[in-house]
Amino acid sequence: MPIVDLSGKDGLKINSIESIENPTRKMKTQTTPTNQSTITGVIKEDWHIVKGKLKQQYGELTDNDLAYVKGKEEELLGRLQKRMRRTRQEIEDLIRDCSNSI
Repeated sequence: MPIVDLSGKDGLKINSIESIENPTRKMKTQTTPTNQSTITGVIKEDWHIVKGKLKQQYGELTDNDLAYVKGKEEELLGRLQKRMRRTRQEIEDLIRDCSNSI
């Protein structure tokens, strides 16, 4: 990886586009992708809260519609898509919105 020395008063060095090294700590820059791993992470971490919020907002959803089984995130998203007649992206956005309002 090429190193570009931008040291000055801060002493920062850039190793690559994705990482920035500071003499005291190393940190990765992060983007917020709208990919499957992000929505999967939200489902795994916050589902019990998201589930309650979705039930409040969409009373037609049943416990079966919102049932989450570890490793079956795709099935959950598919059920919600079918039941709510929305696109996958719309379902993911709803889930993220519920998670972000925690």
